[in-house]
Amino acid sequence: MGKKSFAILFVAVVAIFASYNIYQSQRAVHLSDLALANVEMLAYGEMLPEVDITCDSGSSGRCFKMGYQNGLYGVCYFYCNPTGYQSDYCSSFYVGLVNFCTAIGGYRHQKS
Repeated sequence: MGKKSFAILFVAVVAIFASYNIYQSQRAVHLSDLALANVEMLAYGEMLPEVDITCDSGSSGRCFKMGYQNGLYGVCYFYCNPTGYQSDYCSSFYVGLVNFCTAIGGYRHQKS
């Protein structure tokens, strides 16, 4: 009888704990005041402030991320792919070095 009452008590405590967590998560406000202000500005047709995005021009630098192309025997070519995110950076020198090492490694592998 003791094990059965302990199991019922355990299930009741877990159910109470779960229902309290569900209640708290539904009650919490997930949007910040800044996000709500931006939504209100868009709803009234107001323009958001301008943001300066400074990306490097060309085919490498800031706002580029390293990508690759698969070949028959694995990766055969690397390149810098534009992303638009300022946190991304891809160096054309590094990409050229990796492509050179991949080409030399593939050449040596085929020769053996």
